Amino acid sequence: MGQLIQTLKNNGQYDNTVIVFTSDHGDYLGDFNLMLKGALPFKSITNVPFIWSDPETQQARQSNALASTLDIAPSIIARAGLKPFWGIQGMDLSGCLQGSDELRDACLIEYHDGLARLGFEEPAIVRSLMTDDFRLTLYKGQPWGELYDLLNDPDETYNRWDDPDFANVKAKLITRLAHEMMDSMDRSPRATYMA
Repeated sequence: MGQLIQTLKNNGQYDNTVIVFTSDHGDYLGDFNLMLKGALPFKSITNVPFIWSDPETQQARQSNALASTLDIAPSIIARAGLKPFWGIQGMDLSGCLQGSDELRDACLIEYHDGLARLGFEEPAIVRSLMTDDFRLTLYKGQPWGELYDLLNDPDETYNRWDDPDFANVKAKLITRLAHEMMDSMDRSPRATYMA
């Protein structure tokens, strides 16, 4: 990063460049005795650092909004003052960059493994829905899943998937997950007439 910043300064572009520092995923780093990355979407995998350095706003701000890497492109397009292309996924983070925690009330997380590991007989295909209050995770072909009450169990240590007290929450979150998955499909512009 230091070399990149120095090169921008040497070329006179530092004061005209937005720098984004992030990652597509985290690493277990020993959480739940796991290393590297994998199909289990614990916070160590899904809660990655995101730093936006903008020459127009040098003041440090922090946001705890639910955000996705999909939000980077629309945010850069908005910062450049351009109109987003039709069907772009993600949301503009401009408000969050000013310190707002308001962006979305749920975030879709997807994972496709390349090989069978962590006890899965086939490469895992995983879909999770994260809200401020809960994380729900479905594993393709598995009769079990995960449901964590993040308000009362922020470290995700007690799976409520089979807890009858959480049956209504689970049903609502599964429906919301299905809606988020449908909303994330690529779309073409609507036709202006019938073929």
